[in-house]
Parts: sequence; structure tokens; C-alpha cells
Amino acid sequence: MRALENDDIEVFYQPQVKLRNRKLVCVEALCRLQHPSLGLISPDKFIDKSEETDLIFHLTLNVIDKASTDWVAWYNQGIDITLSIYISPYVLKFSEFTDLFLTKVAELNITKNKIFLEVTESIIVDNYEVELEALSRLAIKGVTHGNTK
Repeated sequence: MRALENDDIEVFYQPQVKLRNRKLVCVEALCRLQHPSLGLISPDKFIDKSEETDLIFHLTLNVIDKASTDWVAWYNQGIDITLSIYISPYVLKFSEFTDLFLTKVAELNITKNKIFLEVTESIIVDNYEVELEALSRLAIKGVTHGNTK
């Protein structure tokens, strides 16, 4: 919670390049925590703890906000790529997630097919109906998504 309050969450980007023509086609948004004394902390040290509470919801919204703002800056510079963002299945349990995500995308005027949500499978979720409903709503609105392990 302190990291969110102090804006210590940083987003790094991993490029995806087409090998055939070496063209940048996508970047994956990767979350890191900048701790005041421990330095840069990778997600494997804090995501699972975040998933145990509502913190994962707030963390995900923070990453989406930063990554989508960066995407707009790149797009305005003529860089037309897809932005891939990892989300935990736990985030999909929050009914307001879909609306908040779609509102952010609309506010920034991002074409929905330029954002790809990758749902992690690191945990088992007990209520697949809620998860599927959220993913269906996003798909109907034109947001692409997939699962990753």
C-alpha cells in the first residue's frame, strides 16, 4: 500500500519484435516496485501477496494508468504498437474493473484493439463465472485478451 501511496510502482517494457522484418509490434508492461532501501523489486516478490488482498486491484489499475499514458505518448510520436498488460484473475472479480478499464481507454482515446490483456494463470480462481463475464464484456467492447502461464 505504501508503494502505491508513494508512487513507487514502476512500469518497464519488454519489446516484441517481428523477426521477419525486425519491426517493433508490441510491448509488454512489466510491473516493478522501487523500494526506498531495497531497490528495485521484481513482481515475484510482491504480486502473490497482493493477490491475497484487494491490493492487487489497486496495483493493476496503477499499472494500467501508467502504461496507457506511456502508450499515448508513443503513439503521439508516431509509434503505433500494441500494449500488452498482465492482469491477475483476481482483478476480474471486481465488478468495477471492466468499467474503470474501458473508461481509462476512452479518456485517453486509445483504440481498444491496441491493448491486449494477458490473464495470468499463476493462481486458481474459485469463481470462473465472474471472470468469464468480465472477459466477455471486454471482448464485446473490442478489447483482446488471452491467458498466460
